[in-house]
Amino acid sequence: MNQCLLQDDNSDLHEQLEEEQARSDELENALDEALAQLDEQKAADEAAQNQIRTQTRENANLKVCAPLSTIASIMLTVTRLS
Repeated sequence: MNQCLLQDDNSDLHEQLEEEQARSDELENALDEALAQLDEQKAADEAAQNQIRTQTRENANLKVCAPLSTIASIMLTVTRLS
């Protein structure tokens, strides 16, 4: 009788262990998916930051080049008039 109770307990414990292992596997898969999404988001953020840096540099270059081209146009006009 005592052995039957111990076998039932053992069986119950094995069942609980299988359930917990399944739950652990699900949590591990969810964590892996979340980490993959985080990596994708980090890559997208980095690409966006690079794009912003590039556009900022291009805008700065335009601000420098525009006055120079205006000066060149004025000088060309003055030269032609001379």
